[in-house]
Amino acid sequence: MMTYRQKQGFMPNDSHAPVLESDRERASQLWSQVKGTELEADYRRVAGRHPHKAESRANYRAFLAEIEELFVQPGAAPVDSDAPLWDDPAPIPEAAPVDDEATQDDKSDVENEAEAETPGSADVEPGENDDTGTTGPTASATAPVTPAQVMPPTGQPGTGLFSQLYGMLHDGGEVTVQVMRVGEQLTVGLFPKPVPGETDAPGVVVTQDAAWFDTHLVTAMQPYTQARVDAFNVFQQAAQRQQQSAKKAAEKPASVSKTAPAKNKTYRVTLQAAEGSTITGKQDGKAVDLKLGENEVKQGNLELTVKHDVYGEQQKTLAVFQDRGHDLREQQGGMVTVQVKPETAALSATMGETTLALHGETLLPPGKWVIQAEAHSHKPKTVTVTVKAGKPQTVELELEEDVTLF
Repeated sequence: MMTYRQKQGFMPNDSHAPVLESDRERASQLWSQVKGTELEADYRRVAGRHPHKAESRANYRAFLAEIEELFVQPGAAPVDSDAPLWDDPAPIPEAAPVDDEATQDDKSDVENEAEAETPGSADVEPGENDDTGTTGPTASATAPVTPAQVMPPTGQPGTGLFSQLYGMLHDGGEVTVQVMRVGEQLTVGLFPKPVPGETDAPGVVVTQDAAWFDTHLVTAMQPYTQARVDAFNVFQQAAQRQQQSAKKAAEKPASVSKTAPAKNKTYRVTLQAAEGSTITGKQDGKAVDLKLGENEVKQGNLELTVKHDVYGEQQKTLAVFQDRGHDLREQQGGMVTVQVKPETAALSATMGETTLALHGETLLPPGKWVIQAEAHSHKPKTVTVTVKAGKPQTVELELEEDVTLF
């Protein structure tokens, strides 16, 4: 979005605009997809490179574009959708051709191991048909979504306003025109629908008097119209290259290559739980020896069971494809911190027939607990709190002095 002034030209202001909620939701959606996978570290690394992403829409979209590149299949060309597309726009570079074999060779061990664990992918032998009747990787697993082959925009077919609007649209394209009067000024906004493959389309807002629009609007629109044509062509070419790359990958017979994961590869899994807990685990239906602290575990899904006399029994499944840790105390209960005056007061928590002494931050099982504080020369005091698993809380107590005459 930008505002045009006669002596300034079309100037983008995304660097000052607030972050859109839809962009935040997109980033959150992508985070939920990578959390717990090998892409989680890449996501965190990209976020670290954009410490000021929340300061403006431009910063946040630069961060989001880099995150989305983690999900782009080989062959797709990155396009800067926030680059100014008006006032003599610079040509948009074509996407570089994709070397399928080099792309396959350059994959990291973690990526290849994750692909090998995809259900069904490791069960197809060279030349053997799967359930869909195709040979090698299935089309649904490798073919990217490509924009439909439609009539492209034509550029500048005439000198009128609607000729310019027509020229910036592909077959089925849309553009919204908004006009608002403020005093003696008119504000005209053009907001095109993104072309196939484009996540967002930059709009244009022009503020001038009516006479200026009569004379100059069409001329001012011509660079923007041509920029929309260029954007459409770039996305179409990138989609075609991506489709060709996927087609080659689908035609290439599946084989046991050097990228096949080592079945005996292990990773370090660090486990935490309440003191006195016992932990057991299973992988592929077989028992795994586990303990609190560091454990060496083979890659794959690890089923955990933690038991404690006070905190009961909890279960958790971890995907092990890299070194990682997990704190089971978040399932066993909630951390409760009691701040009491005087500090010398004795603290205890009771639920039913169970009574626990409190010292600083204490893990309590979920449920309603009665916390009692007692101190010399003070009246005792109790308070009831509800503890939820994984939800820490702080309780403040101040005891009243017990004044006596003797």
